[in-house]
Amino acid sequence: MAGMRRTWFVIAGVGLAAALPAFAAEGGRHTVRLGAGYMVPTEDSSAAYDMFDYASFRFDTDADEALGASLAYEFRATPSVGIELGAGYYQPDLGVQVFVTGFDEAAAPEEFLVYDWKESLKMMPVTLGVNVHMNPAAKTDVYAGLEVAYITYDDWETVIITEIDERFRLEFENEFTWGLKAGVNVPLGKHWLFSAQLEYLDARAKVERTVVSFDDGPDPNVMAPVEAEEDELPYLEGESLDPKPFVVNVGVAYRF
Repeated sequence: MAGMRRTWFVIAGVGLAAALPAFAAEGGRHTVRLGAGYMVPTEDSSAAYDMFDYASFRFDTDADEALGASLAYEFRATPSVGIELGAGYYQPDLGVQVFVTGFDEAAAPEEFLVYDWKESLKMMPVTLGVNVHMNPAAKTDVYAGLEVAYITYDDWETVIITEIDERFRLEFENEFTWGLKAGVNVPLGKHWLFSAQLEYLDARAKVERTVVSFDDGPDPNVMAPVEAEEDELPYLEGESLDPKPFVVNVGVAYRF
């Protein structure tokens, strides 16, 4: 039995060794892709809190569609299987609305919009995945893959009161998650290709801290600069905004 397993390993190794030089001669085992991206978030989020016995308030958040850029390198371990390392940069506008609902025994509850903010949120995913190429012998290369992703978020911040520079800030946890992708490469020449790809990222965008900071100006009795004061709020902490976007990337690739 052990001898049979060794025989199969030898046969597979010889077959792979014979296939790879021909594969490299036809188009190369390395591909670099550069693309322009369009991110489309798929979900919004909402979180409600009781403020007093007679009032409550709610945070609604939603991310807008956004342009971005992507860069990827793929190594074809075999004609059908490639290992891809990629990175992207996207800056969708994130809207945050704050509603207050007042309760009155003599009337129906009324809801008021008290804040409506919109500022950009930077998302920078780095991905590592495996692509399966459906027909390596065809000129048009169609593939699909599964990936793990590490997404870095910048803080999201907006101004509440300009006179004292009061700011509302959301700090996000960077996260590991997963994604799916499918794409096509169409030859434009010996090495150059047109590349198009559809990607899904299961991005959660979990809030780590909610902070209000303000600076009412320097104290005339103190020569040293005065640092802005910060108060951490218990709201939205631990909540996930769940953008879960689809990303369309279109660009060029170079195979060598």
